[in-house]
Amino acid sequence: MTFSDVVEACGLSWDTVAEIDQRRLKRLGRPELPHLQRLAIDEVHVGKLHRFLTLVYDLDSGAIVSVSKGRGQKALTAFFSRRKRAGVCIRVVATDMAGGDIAAVRKHLWPTPLVFDPAKKTTRHVQRLMNETLSQLRRDSSRELQDVQQRDVLKGVRWLLVKNPENVKPTARVDERSRLAAALTRNEPLAQAYDLKDELRLF
Repeated sequence: MTFSDVVEACGLSWDTVAEIDQRRLKRLGRPELPHLQRLAIDEVHVGKLHRFLTLVYDLDSGAIVSVSKGRGQKALTAFFSRRKRAGVCIRVVATDMAGGDIAAVRKHLWPTPLVFDPAKKTTRHVQRLMNETLSQLRRDSSRELQDVQQRDVLKGVRWLLVKNPENVKPTARVDERSRLAAALTRNEPLAQAYDLKDELRLF
């Protein structure tokens, strides 16, 4: 059961359930690593003192193979040292978009593929970064254009670029679809980035 399920079923606070789970994990022996190939890294908040634990999961078995205090690179150092001693070859790592976890994977497991988990917070983070990239690309493209008419086409389309395609509609003031299509037609890099944004959203 998830922490939330236990909280609801037993009438306990989330912090209490998390602390019980932490004590249980401390009693478990450290799992062997020889068959570990695909892992996930996640951070959980425990207790009212804003403490964090970093968990490493075996994605194939679902087992937790490491629990360490704190978060970021420092929290993962012991696990990666243990993995190295065991001679384990990791094929892929899944994380959220926490910078410390990403830096640790790049440092200890480069060039192992790194993927982002499909949690909503990660999806929102990726979408925000993609929208920021589109906006910056539009600004850069506009600065580089010598033709005033082409520059005018890119003016005022930022909000159309970051909207979901189904929300781009003709309005009483402007035909948003035509305006966006004109901007993308005249700027190939912007069109390619916009197509990639749509693919990421669907994925």
